[in-house]
Amino acid sequence: MNIRRSYTLIRRALFALIITVLHLFQFTVIPLTGLSFPVLALLPMGVAVAMAEKEFPAVFYGILIGALWDSASPVTDGLWAFVFPVMLCIAGLLTHYTLRNTLLTALIFTLTGTVIYLAAVSLYDTGSFSFEIMGDIIKQQWIPVIITSLIICIPEYFLTKKIAKTFHHDKVSY
Repeated sequence: MNIRRSYTLIRRALFALIITVLHLFQFTVIPLTGLSFPVLALLPMGVAVAMAEKEFPAVFYGILIGALWDSASPVTDGLWAFVFPVMLCIAGLLTHYTLRNTLLTALIFTLTGTVIYLAAVSLYDTGSFSFEIMGDIIKQQWIPVIITSLIICIPEYFLTKKIAKTFHHDKVSY
């Protein structure tokens, strides 16, 4: 096995390990804290990994995140195993072909993904839509989740960028 392939394998294994640890953190440790809102640690990490990799590996990370998310959630019926690969593929495509790989881009993708997640969960929970219900849901549930997701995005983005830079195949001398 050449060194270029080894660096790619190490980088991708580290990303998968971090995603697995964040899954355990999000679904076992954080619920024990007693917070009244969910903390989404996997979503910003998925965005950061999709921005570090291209669109094809981002789909596989999306499948991993979606499958882990669906395994911990008793009510989704496989929805996130479909949504996350699509979302991360779009993030990887846009980052590598049209947008710059910056923290602002990661924050925008995280914000968009969080709103998509919250909208789907809110529609699933309420079953109907009214502006009064939606106003209360946004004030009480969405704003804390969005703020924590954006805050969590910052260290995850820089960690992912450091791993991608450390284990990039262009560092290999021939």
